[in-house]
Amino acid sequence: MTEIELLLPLIHMGILATTNELTKISPYDILHSFPMPLPGPITNHNKPTFFSKDAESYAKWLKVSLKLLHNAVYKNRIEAKQQMKEKYDKRHNVKEPDFQIGQKVLLLDRRITADSNCVLTHNN
Repeated sequence: MTEIELLLPLIHMGILATTNELTKISPYDILHSFPMPLPGPITNHNKPTFFSKDAESYAKWLKVSLKLLHNAVYKNRIEAKQQMKEKYDKRHNVKEPDFQIGQKVLLLDRRITADSNCVLTHNN
């Protein structure tokens, strides 16, 4: 199995089973609401061993390339979200708030309290 196409299903399964560092939830777990049943634990300690230096150098190159790809995708998503926000703000005439974080603001509470003399409905 030296063809990358033959390894793609295994790589895909590994990506789906890997948990996010912050949420501790895998994509498979999000989709199916239970962890992926695997034959054994997948840990970072089990590094693959290769019989030839060419395969080892390819694996290192692939790891670096995937990291660069993931970083580029992350930056593109951030830029796309910023552009979407700018378009939304322009379309809906959003204006910056007058207050800042930490400032005290007065909130108007128009809820009707119990035993109020305000009439909500009239019985006919």
